[in-house]
Amino acid sequence: MRKLSEIAQIEQGYPFRSSVEAERDGNVAVIQIKDLSAIDYKTLPRIVFKNSKYLLEQGDILIAARSSLSAQTLQRIPIPCITTSSVLRIRIHNKAYSPLVLTTLLNSDLGRYTLTSLAGERSMPVLSKRELGNFPIPDIDPAEQIRYANALDSIQKTKQALTEKLSLIEQLETGLAQQLTRRDH
Repeated sequence: MRKLSEIAQIEQGYPFRSSVEAERDGNVAVIQIKDLSAIDYKTLPRIVFKNSKYLLEQGDILIAARSSLSAQTLQRIPIPCITTSSVLRIRIHNKAYSPLVLTTLLNSDLGRYTLTSLAGERSMPVLSKRELGNFPIPDIDPAEQIRYANALDSIQKTKQALTEKLSLIEQLETGLAQQLTRRDH
């Protein structure tokens, strides 16, 4: 068993002084805690930003530092992105560990229980870099992790496709309902 801080770098997002406001000439998208459940890169606010230290990379894991403590792996980043300080970034430097497998571990029932315990006795859990760094990571054979990661990737792609199909079905249903209510009798 290892600590997360032994296999990954943990950093907080950019500490904005006020709420994030989209800028017309924005070159970097901002992922906020509210975006973690389903990141839609098209709708993220964009700002003019030049500090590359905060730029996210494929394979980074984002975790809400408060409230839900939910984690998400960034698999494809179509535009440069940063996060706010309420989101912690985990960048694995030990390539023997898969970001997808680690994210699944963090989001599991046991993982959430452990994260809540690490956050301490508070009415709303708040997780610091140091506390997250103490998260225990089991030693898993790299070949086994690859199998887990491939299966998880397949599951995520299937979920995405199903979500897109469900959205289209809902649009069709709404369109049909609108046509029915417009019919002249």
